[in-house]
Amino acid sequence: MMLTYTVITLISFLCLKMTGMGWFDALTHAMSACSTCGFSTKNSSIAFFDNPVVETILIASMLSGAVNFTLLYSTIIPGRNKRNYIFKSEVFRVFMILTLAAVLIITFSLKHNHVYETSARSFRHALFQTVSIATTTGFATADADVWPSFCIGILIVCSIICGCAGSTSGGIKIDRMVLVGKSIRYKLHQFRDPQLVLRSRFDGRFCRPDEISQAQLFILMYLGLIFIGAELNIGAGMDLRSGISAAIACMGNVGPGFGRVGSMNNYADLPTVIKLSSMVLMLAGRLEIYPLILAFRR
Repeated sequence: MMLTYTVITLISFLCLKMTGMGWFDALTHAMSACSTCGFSTKNSSIAFFDNPVVETILIASMLSGAVNFTLLYSTIIPGRNKRNYIFKSEVFRVFMILTLAAVLIITFSLKHNHVYETSARSFRHALFQTVSIATTTGFATADADVWPSFCIGILIVCSIICGCAGSTSGGIKIDRMVLVGKSIRYKLHQFRDPQLVLRSRFDGRFCRPDEISQAQLFILMYLGLIFIGAELNIGAGMDLRSGISAAIACMGNVGPGFGRVGSMNNYADLPTVIKLSSMVLMLAGRLEIYPLILAFRR
């Protein structure tokens, strides 16, 4: 994983440097994109550069950071197990299809609501913002807070599900969503035929029942912490949109939310109690809940 991470960062750095970006900006943004942390040297984030080539390079780097690094490595350096190719991964296909679908839907909505003059510009901003949110990077090329509510709703869903397991992205992870979705489908089949015995296949292997229950429990705990965090934010004085999106963004380690914590704003002016609760959510989301609970259990 370390080798894969280093190679992606190095390639991103060299590509950004070739666009005319200074070495410091190129290095920091390459490291930030691959680690999906989203820190920028500019207050206006990637919008400062206003360069489609820079955005394209960062999109490729962010997507690489949100994919299972083991799959990336085995795709570049094939081994004996041919199932470990990224293009044969069910999770990777679902992640890319859902991301592309979100991009196209947001593009249509932006053009339909005349947010941008042309379809090309609508697609450009929709692509970057969606990939940035879905990978929990948090870069920005536009103020998504002024977009239609329909677009904001899709971005919020993207910031909850996020990337793949074994990557640097946060969130619930698409792996768990696919696993639970399959278990629901099989359970519905069993309701129709109680004698039917089905097992979930996941990327070419059968899943144990405890794997499914663990995924379900994690999703329940994840959404529960978001609910508690949102209630604390709203109780401390934030409006509904800002409070909910801030809890989701912190739990998924996305960074920007909407409203007072939009992509062109920050958390600096929030009350101390909200900052403290946000810190707990960020730790819980980054550690995937269980380690944080066990650390304080004793």
